Amino acid sequence: MMACQYCQRGSVEQGEICPFCGLPFFEKLKQEDKSDHSEEGQIDAIPQLSFDEHLLDQTNSLTRPETGQVSLGPLASSLSSQIPALYQSIPLPPEQTEHQNTLALQLVPEHILEQLQPVEQPEIVYIRPDYPALRPLIPRYRIISGLLSILIVSIFLCAGTSYYVKTSGLLDRAGQFLWGQKLQSVNAVAPQLPDPPTPSTGDFGAPEVRAIIPSVAISARVDRLNLPIKVDTVFKPDQELYLTCNVQPPAGGGIVMAKWYINGHFFKSSELINVPVARNLAIPMLYLTPAEGYVELYWNMQLVQRLYFVVRA
Repeated sequence: MMACQYCQRGSVEQGEICPFCGLPFFEKLKQEDKSDHSEEGQIDAIPQLSFDEHLLDQTNSLTRPETGQVSLGPLASSLSSQIPALYQSIPLPPEQTEHQNTLALQLVPEHILEQLQPVEQPEIVYIRPDYPALRPLIPRYRIISGLLSILIVSIFLCAGTSYYVKTSGLLDRAGQFLWGQKLQSVNAVAPQLPDPPTPSTGDFGAPEVRAIIPSVAISARVDRLNLPIKVDTVFKPDQELYLTCNVQPPAGGGIVMAKWYINGHFFKSSELINVPVARNLAIPMLYLTPAEGYVELYWNMQLVQRLYFVVRA
């Protein structure tokens, strides 16, 4: 009897099953490779083990697809590769049921294990790019409502400012300051002047003076002898009028002069006219605006007669 070559426990005869590990006992291999497993040529061949057919069938049934373990064939066909084989525990005799079933590993070189391992390939994980839809910082409806609010407030502000400026007169003053105010043309309304009065007693001079100038009149037209064609008392602006008189001077002659008045105020006097002999005189005058007027005729600075007239538009 010898100790089990797997668990090194108990004494087992040739061909018997170890009560501890549950594996059959055979002679120990004569040669064991204890050198470095880095060289492939130093691996000794393992002799064929004489397993019972029912044990081989049990060994082949150890393949479990759900656990990912590899099922090994008969030991004779696997000795050349020396791949670790998992053996299902063999039922023990009834008297040894208290022992726990165990699994045994057959030793293989380390460099062969490395060659048998699958080549690791890096896994490539593709992550689909996910670009979220961009959205504006400020929503569109807020932009539109803000613009409408600004527009409405601006309209009310402009309307109120325009009304205040127009009613307070600031607009007119600003226009005068910037561009100057244009004078508006005013249509002058011609005054309705009454007809001139008839000369009264106070409008005549002394009788001896009136004897020297017996005839005095106002006319718009005179002939070549300075005699009035028609006596007039109403004239138009910018129309020339004449004071006509017939002078019968005494011996030695005298001086004739006329004074023109407008609206009761002195306007202009004529030149002094020396009259040595009898003659007819026509003294012209021109009024540019409507007015009431009269003219006084003097002989040697003495009043002869006062005549009234009117200038109407």
